[in-house]
Amino acid sequence: MSFWPTDAWYAIHVACKSEKTVESLLQYKGYEPFVPRYLSRKRWSDRLKTVELPLFPGYVFVRALAMGVGGLVCSTPGVKRVVGFGGRPSAIPDSEIDAVRRLTFLGKALPVPYLRIGQRVEIRDGPFAGIIGIIRKTKDRASIIVSIELISRSICVEVDESQIGAMDSAIPHIGFVKPVPEADSMAVVPRRFVL
Repeated sequence: MSFWPTDAWYAIHVACKSEKTVESLLQYKGYEPFVPRYLSRKRWSDRLKTVELPLFPGYVFVRALAMGVGGLVCSTPGVKRVVGFGGRPSAIPDSEIDAVRRLTFLGKALPVPYLRIGQRVEIRDGPFAGIIGIIRKTKDRASIIVSIELISRSICVEVDESQIGAMDSAIPHIGFVKPVPEADSMAVVPRRFVL
């Protein structure tokens, strides 16, 4: 008998440009959907406009019971499938979703190509303290990349190099959020966000 988490995050593969619709329909059905977004400037022939785009195009994250993730979720218009292996849905660690939520709510996260190589680092101070990711150099600034391994997608946010410290290899997941120390009560960030 295999163990499935009773209440976990799952990645739902959706039809092109239907993330917002699927999010609304899943919310209406009583699920907790999450579609991280970013702002992008698009140029049309007569104007320049700022539009909100999904950080992970083609995917909606949903918190659901393992047994219920297939039925009502898959019958939602726009849903192609639940991401999984061997015909079973695969849960995404809460730490990865928490890291993406913190980065999208507190910073200007941008989509980047999925990377597996690079040095694992931890942000030591500032609003992103405790987030672990992969360091990458862009322009004259450092960026940290946080990945959702199940769907092979990543996001990137710029940080000051003085805020980053090297990680020991004992931490298993990139995107892991370390608990913020209780001593600094102003820096306490809730572990789970509810929209």
